[in-house]
Amino acid sequence: MSVRYLRTPLVALAAAALAGACGPASTSTGLSPVPAPAPPPAAPPVYVPLTPGLPPIPAVEGTLAIRLVAPEPGQSLPRRDSTFLYGSVGTGGAALTVDGTPVPVAPNGAFIAYLPVPADGVWRLEAAKGAERASTTYTYRPRAAAQPSRADTATEAGTGADTAAARPAPAAAPAASSARKAVASAPAEPAPAASSNVELKKGMTEAEVVRALGQPRRKIGLGERTVWSYDGFSVTFSGGKVSELN
Repeated sequence: MSVRYLRTPLVALAAAALAGACGPASTSTGLSPVPAPAPPPAAPPVYVPLTPGLPPIPAVEGTLAIRLVAPEPGQSLPRRDSTFLYGSVGTGGAALTVDGTPVPVAPNGAFIAYLPVPADGVWRLEAAKGAERASTTYTYRPRAAAQPSRADTATEAGTGADTAAARPAPAAAPAASSARKAVASAPAEPAPAASSNVELKKGMTEAEVVRALGQPRRKIGLGERTVWSYDGFSVTFSGGKVSELN
């Protein structure tokens, strides 16, 4: 009789022990999780001189500061899909990005890049060296809308050639008065302009380019090369002759 009463608590204890063994194991260790180390920053691209064989560029150590030479202030949005940017970050050994694209920096802090024109017309430059950071933006001036010609305006307004022909002619003025008016209203002779129908091509001299385009907005010396900056494009000379058209 006593054996039967003792068997019931023993079964209950065995069931409790089995349930505890089958339950989920405790994962609490009392220690905070250690975050993974951040990946090291990517090394900036190596600057490669435009013209090989020249003496090495001397290194410059200075304050990190972005100075944009081209495009110039107030320049209108280029009509080409890509254009040049060049300037300086003030010191060598810096990393530079333009709209997120890494741009090589020379040992003296100079940089030059040929990149697609941003859709919103804004360049965003960010430079870093050690703990120093610098950033700047450049916004192009919107291109002026093309103005309709007087002939198109007259046609749209319904005052074309037929209407002009039906309009009565003004009364003739005295000969002397007409001559004075003609002299007074004669437009001044325009200044000679650069020829617009001369096609640029490689091998042209600087004088030929000036005759075709006029004087450039800026001239930049890059070793044996010289870059002439015009509105929306540039011309590169090597040995006094055109070597690149951008």
